[in-house]
Amino acid sequence: MICIPVTAETQAEALQQIESGIPRADVIELRMDLILDGDLKTLIKSCRSYKIPVKIMVTNRRKESSPAAESPGESQRIALLKEAVALGADYVDIEISTPVPMLKEVLSMAIGPRSLFPITILEVRRLSSH
Repeated sequence: MICIPVTAETQAEALQQIESGIPRADVIELRMDLILDGDLKTLIKSCRSYKIPVKIMVTNRRKESSPAAESPGESQRIALLKEAVALGADYVDIEISTPVPMLKEVLSMAIGPRSLFPITILEVRRLSSH
């Protein structure tokens, strides 16, 4: 499985990276903490517009773990990950160090007919006991 991260600084550059990455990727990772003017809905739509099927992973790193000069605050970061789930992203990359209430919010949206990673189910059980 090949995952190609889209790490552009702008929406336009991100769309170009998606176009060049799709033919080689099984998964496209949208690094929203690095795409400073990125519109998630447009980026996901672009990934889905190609005839080649590809899974989409959305990542939005915390400010302290992102090389971007201006990463979002924690509430904004989580809101974007929740939006990714709502828009049908196949995977959402969320740090386990995310505050438990916020982590539960994202995980509760993701559990259902589709699931994220197998670890998600185990993590929900662990978090439910707290």
